[in-house]
Amino acid sequence: MCTSSKSGASLATPMPAACPATQQRTTQVMSDAFKRVERKYLMSTGEFERLMGLLADRFAPDFYAHSRISSLYYDTPAFAMIDRSLEKPLYKEKLRVRAYGTPAPDGVVYVELKKKFDGVVYKRRVGMTSPASRAFLAGMPYEQAVTSFPLADAALQEASLAPKALQIAREIRACCERWEGLHPAMMIVVERDALHSIDGSDVRLTFDHSPRWRTDNLSFSADATAQELMPGQVLMEVKCLGAYPLWLAHLLTRERLYSQPCSKYGRAYQTIGRTLLVQKGSLDA
Repeated sequence: MCTSSKSGASLATPMPAACPATQQRTTQVMSDAFKRVERKYLMSTGEFERLMGLLADRFAPDFYAHSRISSLYYDTPAFAMIDRSLEKPLYKEKLRVRAYGTPAPDGVVYVELKKKFDGVVYKRRVGMTSPASRAFLAGMPYEQAVTSFPLADAALQEASLAPKALQIAREIRACCERWEGLHPAMMIVVERDALHSIDGSDVRLTFDHSPRWRTDNLSFSADATAQELMPGQVLMEVKCLGAYPLWLAHLLTRERLYSQPCSKYGRAYQTIGRTLLVQKGSLDA
């Protein structure tokens, strides 16, 4: 299932054909809604390699087994949104624009509202171009933004104006109205491996390698420099609708891997220091 790259931390070439669940995910590229439980596990690269061997008979690479994911987080000048999230309230939310790889100016990115209530994650996202996302989140009406900066793919552009996308856009707009002064605050970039269960269950695993952050040059350029966040560590997320399979729970316990809160945006915010970020945000606002 897994072969080592030069860095010893990435999966083999993606499978030539997607399983039905994966194929469905790749077709729902414009707007989507997710509801699931997500638990995070931090491990060393050695523990990651060992775990890959133990999972070989249970999981297989997703159709897109490896990707670079860039997430541009929006926050207030005082970083009130991430401050609130780190307090671990019953309900919390984050707003970000996510890109897979380096999008072309007329390629797709996703404006995503991530909400967590009582341990359950709800994600609402809609696809558009990067210029459209900037215009929309700066206050331009959604339909005006996506028609002023259209996607190159006609089918994707049409889907961006479908009723479901319009509803999600209204929810995102409501979030923007709840938090005064939202603006691009921080870019988080990871190299992600993704696996799906081969037994037909809904369990998925993702492994984030080399997470890094930056607060300058907040474009989706692959050439932008960034600071490492967790050197030598890999962040695994277990994603499912309900309880873990019993065998997986036993395996993680046996390997002494325990779930823990690990927000990449939160860690980067705490790493650089709240005072410096607030000062920068106030200057940029």
